[in-house]
Amino acid sequence: MKALVTPKQQLKPRVMKEVEREYARRYQEHQNAIQKDISVQLVAAVLHTLHVCEGFGEKRLRRFFAELNGTFEDMSGVGFAGEFDCDDLAELVRERYGIDLKSEIKCVKCEWKRGGAK
Repeated sequence: MKALVTPKQQLKPRVMKEVEREYARRYQEHQNAIQKDISVQLVAAVLHTLHVCEGFGEKRLRRFFAELNGTFEDMSGVGFAGEFDCDDLAELVRERYGIDLKSEIKCVKCEWKRGGAK
């Protein structure tokens, strides 16, 4: 037996609010998973490059990664200097070092072979 689908206009307002809340919750979960996947890919590329090009070993990579995590916390309003965001930091890098990340970073297609970041 197939379920009867009711048009949106005929759903009770309470039901619609529940549907909208559930949609928003699942949408946010999905966005968080995407952000984590991107973060894992980016940090892996940075750590690998520091090892290959600058000779960083495990100890220096871990120290750098701890500092990077602190910066991420600051950008999310959690850390000590939680008053800046991604755009502020990108602007600082552009002004201080002359690197315009928004124009210089190229998107690279990278597909997970084992189902994404855990």
